[in-house]
Amino acid sequence: MELNRIIIERAKDGNLTCKVEVDGKIKYIYSKYQPMKNIYIPDISNSKNCIIVIGLGLGYELLEIEKRCGTKKIYVIDSDEFFYNSIIENEEIKHIVLNSKALFLFGDEYKKLQHIDISDTQIIINKNISSISNEYIYKVANHFNKCIVNKKILFFHHPTIANDCIEALKNLNYNIVMGEYILGLSYGEIFSKIAREMPKYIFTINFCAEIADIADKIGLTYISWTVDTPNYNLYKREVYYKNNIIFIYDEVIVNDLKDKGVKNIYYMPVAANIKRFDEIIINKEDYTKYVTDVSFVGSAGMDNEFNSFSKFLSEEIMKKTIDLFDLQKKDTTKYLIKEYIEFFDKAVKFENEDSMSILTKSERNAFLLARKFNEIERRELIDTISNKFEIKVYGDEAWKLIHGNKLKYMGQAEHFNEMPKVFKLSKININLTRIYVESGLPMRVFDVLGSKGFLVTNYKSDIVRYFNNGKDLIIYRDLQDLLEITEYYLHNEKERQEIIINGYEKVKREHTYDVRVKQLMNIVVNHKKL
Repeated sequence: MELNRIIIERAKDGNLTCKVEVDGKIKYIYSKYQPMKNIYIPDISNSKNCIIVIGLGLGYELLEIEKRCGTKKIYVIDSDEFFYNSIIENEEIKHIVLNSKALFLFGDEYKKLQHIDISDTQIIINKNISSISNEYIYKVANHFNKCIVNKKILFFHHPTIANDCIEALKNLNYNIVMGEYILGLSYGEIFSKIAREMPKYIFTINFCAEIADIADKIGLTYISWTVDTPNYNLYKREVYYKNNIIFIYDEVIVNDLKDKGVKNIYYMPVAANIKRFDEIIINKEDYTKYVTDVSFVGSAGMDNEFNSFSKFLSEEIMKKTIDLFDLQKKDTTKYLIKEYIEFFDKAVKFENEDSMSILTKSERNAFLLARKFNEIERRELIDTISNKFEIKVYGDEAWKLIHGNKLKYMGQAEHFNEMPKVFKLSKININLTRIYVESGLPMRVFDVLGSKGFLVTNYKSDIVRYFNNGKDLIIYRDLQDLLEITEYYLHNEKERQEIIINGYEKVKREHTYDVRVKQLMNIVVNHKKL
């Protein structure tokens, strides 16, 4: 973008505002009604002795920063002198720069700041001028990124395993700064947070295309650990960026993306926080609330795309879909829906298909049908078990639509404190890994075993890769097998307890977050960009 001129004028509230001509187009960068309401200043870090402000604007931001920062050294960096000269020429606001203690640098002059300890510096982006100076801001941020020698990780929040990962990273002596949950942030807010912290690494649970884009522009290493399927961000063009180091819990997805040309991608199963589980205290009220023969924790799966448009499908397509589901039920050890999806490809088109540039239409449709199959599979499992055994189900309210003879819907189970109690006090915990998770294991497997719970689960190749069937846990083949397993272990307490201890010790020894995160960071530290 080329800034042609700056026009300073009076806003509706009496303050000065401005608009700029960029590439021949006029736009306001402060409000023409109340410009002071456009000013955003993040909290000034008490632990940093230096502040770099990228983008001068009308100087309102600088004025506010100087009020808050005390004796800190301030540098203002701008792409050119347009705003500086415009302020100097205006009698009403020229005092902002003339009385400022800041050092002003323009163009490439920021490269002279070689003496600055970037780990002791807070970087603040002037959001009002970011829309007209993005490329310059990326260039400046990239320059200072090369000066980073710390072990700081900016870890964006995630509702389940983020805290477990952070605890393990701190045990490895990494300096962790916590970011907000990504889903609630705009691109600009994410960029400002990253630029402010200037970490050595950015870390998220599940790959995020927006963060990959920002990391690529700034030159930061972006670590992601995908633990959910489907994660559609993995199929966007940003997955190819060289600054990514991508970990995924399902090796089939890893190999598929490698076949599509994605580099810097590794298999990494999830884990359990044994220390946190061992500290859970069970009281009398917990026994009353959670004790049960059988429990199931998870969504009903009814909130899926198929349910929203199935009424628009022809009778022929619906019949073929039902036939495919029946075929899949006969062998749940294979992802047959993906193999026989061709008939469905002509029936459905997504508006945002093009945004997932490396996900084929057949792959997307397979996910869609598989999510519906997951709903059917879960409903049939709960129907079958609840007609014979006492079962408590935890999850979304869609479970209320199922009325088994011995089913009790318990609402949502809070992840950190309540869920481990469920696992500990259920005689049998059932795990049903979704059909489109082809080889990996969900967190549920490790959480149940790590909580000293008895686990009965369907088959995935990683189950027998890491655990011994009949010793650490029990694998069921089909619903009839599940009924027989449940009946047997409800009446054979000694064997059940032996399996509980074996499974717990296996996880404690080999599958904690301390073990897994150490493996992960060893790969990161020794990683060479491809």
